[in-house]
Amino acid sequence: MDWIDPEDAPGVGTPVRGGATYREAHLAMEIIADHGRMTSFEIVEVNPVIDEHNRTADLAVELAMSAFRQRKYCDDLIGGCPAIAAVLRAWWERDRWMKHEIP
Repeated sequence: MDWIDPEDAPGVGTPVRGGATYREAHLAMEIIADHGRMTSFEIVEVNPVIDEHNRTADLAVELAMSAFRQRKYCDDLIGGCPAIAAVLRAWWERDRWMKHEIP
């Protein structure tokens, strides 16, 4: 995630000005998805402690959806793709933990 400009992804380990824009990042994921040869996918460098209003984590989920050819967030996505559903559940649980809703 630290290849994206801090304006769009502020919660990363090593922010670098001049990185990819929000749209460029989505375009890169869409190109990868359209190529059809992705065999694995990992999102790293999301730091929820310094993230602003969960912007970086939300963008990470959106980019994962773009990489898996999903263009919108919907219930069909969660039911249709277990990997993305697991990521969404993990972020939701982390968010609840950060807000002290769960021990």
